[in-house]
Amino acid sequence: MVVETLRDLSPVDTVVASGVGQHQMWASQYWRYDYPRTWINSGGAGTMGFSVPAAIGAKVGRPDRTVWAIDGDGCFQMTAQELVTASAEQIPVKVAILNNAYLGMVRQWQEMFYEERYSEVYLSPDLPDYVKWAEAMGCVGLRCESPEEVAPAVEKANAIDDRPVVIDFRTDAFEKVFPMVPAGASNDGIVVHPSQEDRPDEHHRAARCVTRAGAPPHLERARREQGRCLGPRRRAVLPARVQHLLPDRGTHDDERFSRITMVVDVESAPLEQIVNQLDKLINVVTISQLAPTRRSSANCSWRPSRSARLSGHR
Repeated sequence: MVVETLRDLSPVDTVVASGVGQHQMWASQYWRYDYPRTWINSGGAGTMGFSVPAAIGAKVGRPDRTVWAIDGDGCFQMTAQELVTASAEQIPVKVAILNNAYLGMVRQWQEMFYEERYSEVYLSPDLPDYVKWAEAMGCVGLRCESPEEVAPAVEKANAIDDRPVVIDFRTDAFEKVFPMVPAGASNDGIVVHPSQEDRPDEHHRAARCVTRAGAPPHLERARREQGRCLGPRRRAVLPARVQHLLPDRGTHDDERFSRITMVVDVESAPLEQIVNQLDKLINVVTISQLAPTRRSSANCSWRPSRSARLSGHR
């Protein structure tokens, strides 16, 4: 609810930065990004504390834009001192702390996969006091403890443009992020919210059947009724500029097999590494190498490419 309210009450070209953890996932899921370069985060690098300094940099680069840093309480504690710089230099960024009193993503994994053996993940919701801390750094500090307080607080923050604003949103400590893929599992092991486990909607079908060889019966029925291929025979479409490199060699008639075509513009070692990694997830049955091809024109040139076509049994 917090991220959706922030989204709905902020300009459509708002720049959003995030730290690392559950709040990062929610910010990517629930914010609608209609403009390029408005979603700033560290991806899978795991750089906790990224949000606040990234938001400050974004605001300096685009002073005409509203900039929100969506942060977790754990991440905020790592680089909150940078708000002193923002106050001193009059950089009016806005920070939304999703304060669930935990290192939320780690707690979620310990709950789901380690039988609730929690270790070093609890943080106090009141220590530090984020409102007082924000005020001590020259920012406006606000706190929301109920859903009714969210919208007024966001509107107030958006109206302030002469100093940074920090809002402490008290959130449910046991809220989880879905969907997720457990460590070491492939995408057919995706975990969805309990309310979606038996739903036959299209999104859920696609998520469950990306790499599964035998789809459940209700998915097979849906495939026949809708004429869609939701299972392992889905085929990627290559860009037109490289399709000439890969003459069609036909497809495998067996539904248990899926074909992957790769164009590698280097020597064979990286290609072998890719095959080895694939073989950990699927059984690579055959590998056929295509002839290198060269193409040149006034606008582009192509170096000889090593290409391989792999058939995998799922």
